[in-house]
Amino acid sequence: MSITQEKIEQFREFAMERLATDATSLNMVDLAAEWEFEHESQEHQQHDVAAVNASLRDMDAGQTGRPMSEFLAEFRQRNQSQTEQ
Repeated sequence: MSITQEKIEQFREFAMERLATDATSLNMVDLAAEWEFEHESQEHQQHDVAAVNASLRDMDAGQTGRPMSEFLAEFRQRNQSQTEQ
């Protein structure tokens, strides 16, 4: 998706409104994430909702996934080996 002058102006207006109402707890990352969430396509939102619902069904069925420590160890090993190459 290309960024247009109009989209930049819309984001600027959004950011200024948010800063006027809650300037103390906002940062650029939060503003961008909130903007993206509010402006993502309905199809993308439906996909996200379906993924969350599927995860909740899995949890209700007793599936707990994998321990975070296991995931992090594998993730770190995989990414460390990529940076060493």
